[in-house]
Amino acid sequence: MRNFITPILFLTISFWTYSQEIPLDSIISYIDQGKAVNVEQQLKLRDFEKLNDSSKVKFLLIKGMVFFQEDKFVESYKALLKAKEYKENVSLRNIYTVNHYLQKVANTVSEFSTSAEALDEENCKIAYELNQPKLIIDCIYNQCYKSIVKEDFIDALQLSYQMKNIAVKAKLEREKINIENIIGTIHYYNNDFDSTLFYFKKNIEYYEKAKDSFAMLERYNNMAKVQLELERNAEALKSINISELYLKNYKNVGMDALIKRNKAEILYANKKYKEAAEYYQSYLILKDSVGEESQAGTIADLQTKYATAEKEKENALLKAGKLKAENSLYVLSIVLGIIIAGAGFFILYAYKQKKVLEARELAEKEKAEKLRKDQELASIDAMIAGQEQERKKIASDLHDDLGSSLTTVKMYIESVQSNVKEESAQTLLTNALNIIGETYSKVRTISHTQNSRVLGESGLVDTLEDLCDKINQAGQTNVEVVSNELSTPISNSKELNLFRIIQELLNNIIKHAQANNASINITSYQDKLDLIIEDDGIGFNYDPNYKTDGIGLHSIARKIENMNGSFEVDSAPGKGSTIMIEIPLK
Repeated sequence: MRNFITPILFLTISFWTYSQEIPLDSIISYIDQGKAVNVEQQLKLRDFEKLNDSSKVKFLLIKGMVFFQEDKFVESYKALLKAKEYKENVSLRNIYTVNHYLQKVANTVSEFSTSAEALDEENCKIAYELNQPKLIIDCIYNQCYKSIVKEDFIDALQLSYQMKNIAVKAKLEREKINIENIIGTIHYYNNDFDSTLFYFKKNIEYYEKAKDSFAMLERYNNMAKVQLELERNAEALKSINISELYLKNYKNVGMDALIKRNKAEILYANKKYKEAAEYYQSYLILKDSVGEESQAGTIADLQTKYATAEKEKENALLKAGKLKAENSLYVLSIVLGIIIAGAGFFILYAYKQKKVLEARELAEKEKAEKLRKDQELASIDAMIAGQEQERKKIASDLHDDLGSSLTTVKMYIESVQSNVKEESAQTLLTNALNIIGETYSKVRTISHTQNSRVLGESGLVDTLEDLCDKINQAGQTNVEVVSNELSTPISNSKELNLFRIIQELLNNIIKHAQANNASINITSYQDKLDLIIEDDGIGFNYDPNYKTDGIGLHSIARKIENMNGSFEVDSAPGKGSTIMIEIPLK
């Protein structure tokens, strides 16, 4: 795997002195946003031993964040681990932030270093419990990062689209842009450099408008590496110089080392060998000063010790809890035995009988409702199967009967043409043959269109891949299908409806979007099917309240609504389009 980019955001802080005490929560927020605050002075204003557990966690979190900014990764990890010792009396949000920085440290010290599984699991649990989209995106990102490290780029791409879907629904524009940067990175590792350029250019445009200089230095560094792969060496040198210029505003040894190494490679490709050697020497000096390999090993040991300690603690708690439960159970059984004697027995019996009757009634209702729904679905499937059969019959009739008749007429005219010598008659006969030829081609096209097999053995994904292959052969737009193994079968009616909807969206892209590339991403999870159809075309303005958009999107939205699904459009002139569809599979 190429070692050039890990999509983790770094922050840098400038400091000034405060004599007045600032709330710890505010300091954490300032550091996270890159705002100026004299952290050292603020921590001196507090006596750690006199703080409550919640404040101790925040105090240690701040120390860990600052150490992280200074590339002191081992010190950062130790401070954050110490914060975890007080987690029993602290809010879930603070524990999440501590874990998040532990993950950032582990993922930063080495290209292939990844955070401990226990941290990932704990933070995912917190994210879903708090139901906060940003936290859920972070949770999925850690899974995505591990897939990138394992070079499972299909899985990484699936997870990235899942994150993007959440960001779009929650209207998290900045997160969406950062996720697109990750998607571009995955395409880079997968040698799809045109797609990488598409996403990286969007990122640069966004952060230029946002005037985020640190993001710009990171994006231009990434762009330089892609341009180098495409052998656009002069452009690569220009991009890396811009990145280096932005870096002057920050003191970040890790990023400095990365840019120097990348610039050495680019200078070498531009045949500037002396400068390349000087930059590479500077990179080696910086790398030794950071001591990444040593820090990575130390952090790996700390992670192992943490995991072991947590397991021992869990076992001890389970053992103590079991012993306490056994003693309590013994005492409780005696008390309950006395209480439930006599009248209690009859009350319990009556209660159980009532519950049994209620359960039976509920089961009967559910059974009747399920039977009704199954009958409805069977009717719909039968109707769609009948429509598909009728399509095939029409196609067969067109091809076999009308096609055969046209061929026969063509043969008769050709026979007459060979025996007629007048020039005017020859012209008329030639025109007639041309018209018959065009008519026959139209009949074949209609026949093939009517006979498209969705309910056959191929299934939705294979049929879409065949359709995209035919589109790609035309050379106008390249369409890619990305899918995982569908965990839940799709009914015939939904499968056919989805194929027709995707077919219509692809027709829109080909006719209107002027796109070079498009993709269909199909993911199923938790009894739901997600579809994301993207293109890099000219884009458009979509108003969900305006019922005649000219390209049938409102008609498609109604079809999705009839399947109890959701339909969203993310597009604007000049930025391509993304259409997200989610439908229940049950």
